[in-house]
Amino acid sequence: MKTFNKILDGIEKAVVTIDSILLVFITAVIVFQVIARKLNISMTGTEELARYAYVIFAFLAWPIAALRGTDVCVTFLFDKLPGKIRHAVLAVFHIAMSVFAGICVYSMIKNIENAKGIIAASNRWLHISWVYIIVAVGLVATVIFNIIRCVFLLTGQAVYVSQDEKDAMELETAKEEFEKQQKELEEKGE
Repeated sequence: MKTFNKILDGIEKAVVTIDSILLVFITAVIVFQVIARKLNISMTGTEELARYAYVIFAFLAWPIAALRGTDVCVTFLFDKLPGKIRHAVLAVFHIAMSVFAGICVYSMIKNIENAKGIIAASNRWLHISWVYIIVAVGLVATVIFNIIRCVFLLTGQAVYVSQDEKDAMELETAKEEFEKQQKELEEKGE
């Protein structure tokens, strides 16, 4: 299991590195575009390039968010469930997300087939199918990582902590820290 977790950590680090580079690239392209507009210089393709980079960023980040349980969700009612029920409901959620991502993979395969030979409007070197292939890889990883997260939740290798539980832990930690500081002050005062 340690080896498996190391592999997952390595994948996560690689994706974070790639996504960090993409964010810097997107920012640089947008800043360049704004400066060019202020100087009345027409820059065709920069917006399109930033948009495709963001699409790649999002579809590479999604599987990691699913694996780590940090995907965006509204948890107000969900947090009220007892721990084991919460994990079971979360497991069902991850299975549903795997099915959804699987359907998207099928759709992307069809899009890749249909986009062969099509190039981006402003960036003539960029084949649209290349972007679709990266999105499809991200979606396949999303299917796999949602299933892994589901297994981790059901076997107890991953936990989901509700907001109330997080707040209680933070309060307990703050209380312990306060008591420690009080004790140190009392010892200094003696």
